[in-house]
Amino acid sequence: MAKRYFLTTLFVSLALIAATYEFAWRLEPISGRHSSTAGLTRIGSYAERDFGWNLEQEWFEPLLHHFGAYDHYYDMVVIGDSFANVGGGAQWQNFVANRTGWSILTLDVHKTPIAELLAMQVFRQSPPSIVVLNVVERDLDEFASSSAQCHAHNTGQPGMAKLPMRSLGVVPHKVERTGRIDWADINPGFVRGYLWNLLLRRVLGIDTTEARKLFLNRHDLFSSRSTGEVLVYRVDARKAAWDTNMIARIRCGMIDIESRFRAAGVQQFVLAIAPDKSSAYRPWLVEPNQVAVSRIREVSQGLNLGEAPLDLQLGQAIASGMKDVYLPNDTHWGSAGHKLVAEAVLAALIEEPDGKIYQFGKIK
Repeated sequence: MAKRYFLTTLFVSLALIAATYEFAWRLEPISGRHSSTAGLTRIGSYAERDFGWNLEQEWFEPLLHHFGAYDHYYDMVVIGDSFANVGGGAQWQNFVANRTGWSILTLDVHKTPIAELLAMQVFRQSPPSIVVLNVVERDLDEFASSSAQCHAHNTGQPGMAKLPMRSLGVVPHKVERTGRIDWADINPGFVRGYLWNLLLRRVLGIDTTEARKLFLNRHDLFSSRSTGEVLVYRVDARKAAWDTNMIARIRCGMIDIESRFRAAGVQQFVLAIAPDKSSAYRPWLVEPNQVAVSRIREVSQGLNLGEAPLDLQLGQAIASGMKDVYLPNDTHWGSAGHKLVAEAVLAALIEEPDGKIYQFGKIK
């Protein structure tokens, strides 16, 4: 009896392990970004097989911009959230550095708050020529001032940094998403979570995850297998609760941030608000009222700040049918989106020798 019990237990255990591995093979390895808010297949318990990207991504390795210690002068300092920090070799700062040759440092605004950055000795002694604030739309209220009472328009004129430009001529290499399963990729916890959330959705009709799956009225926007569906981050909806007072406070906060950087000797400040993925794809949802409308134009319209209008640039590209502007399995941009962001930032920064503003489409 003991031997039979042992063999039965061993057989059941091996069968469960085999089933877990078979399921992991079907789901494919998670390839979302490192942030817990990034990989929508991970946090939503969706199959990478369905929502993984299948177009090649452009990737710079080694990186052409810098993270880490701020210990010497940089031409440009980018301070932002995950949209400025987790793109790896596809991150938009690489495309800007490759086009201009500028030295670029990127800081995480959650680890280095703006007040702390302004107080740094290296910043005070050798301020960068350019500062770019790159933060996501849904978290703009984190930068609201304590009061909505401020100047309706920033009275100063945005400066223009006069930095020499020298193309580095680096050719990014192509990266493919692999569906191969390695032993290290097997995550029994994810398989368990996938099955549990599948049960909740299919049987009980409830979803307790932070990701939402919505239906598109187009099938040409993503390279994933599930072309008619889009995954979005549930927290995107928080901006719907902002009233006119909050919008005014956010606008005042942006003016205050820009004025503090300019007072510190920064020649040019650029505000680059990353649209929420749900905002970017809202016009092509079967039921657009399922997500909140974008608030970016309410925040930035009429402010006399240097702005890279990412919502307009990315929206135009998505409307044209460009695939994977945002990765189908992620809240963040693919390399196509990062390249568009780089062009929008450059258009806000560069005045060509003939007096014309830098035009979109110069990054190939």
